[in-house]
Amino acid sequence: LTHYGFENRISLAVPWSGFWMGRIDLGCLDDDPRNELLHYDDMGRRAIDLSYGFGSIEWVSSGEPAEMLAGPCSTRDPGFEAAFAEASIAAKGDYHYPHTLVWHVLAGADTYGALAQGLTYYEEMVRAGSPHVRLDVLPGAPHALTREQRGLERIRDVFLRECRVR
Repeated sequence: LTHYGFENRISLAVPWSGFWMGRIDLGCLDDDPRNELLHYDDMGRRAIDLSYGFGSIEWVSSGEPAEMLAGPCSTRDPGFEAAFAEASIAAKGDYHYPHTLVWHVLAGADTYGALAQGLTYYEEMVRAGSPHVRLDVLPGAPHALTREQRGLERIRDVFLRECRVR
């Protein structure tokens, strides 16, 4: 929706926890304590690096992974600031979707940063005056929201009740 102009083709979008690409630039490079909830931990940094094609795994003779080779998020490479900002869902774009309901379902107990990162997208939509934006934060729900029955049921219920032409 943000980058490809599909807001006039899609009537319902349901991003859920696990989505941690709101502000990749702040997650990888920022050290400002005011943005601490957006900062990635080591696992999050490796996941971002893998999405950019970095961080291949070296294997030892036992067949176990020895280490991840660090990529630009793990090394906090300022040369990637523009690329990280460009790929961030909530860093720039058009967040006013007059014909699309975007219902965010986020995990309240997420420990990987996806809650704060997901909220950046929601907040940009609210600031832009998007008329059909909703938010559910499921208290106590873990990052792997779709591995929990109530997470699956909440997402299913949103689709069943709200998927229609707007």
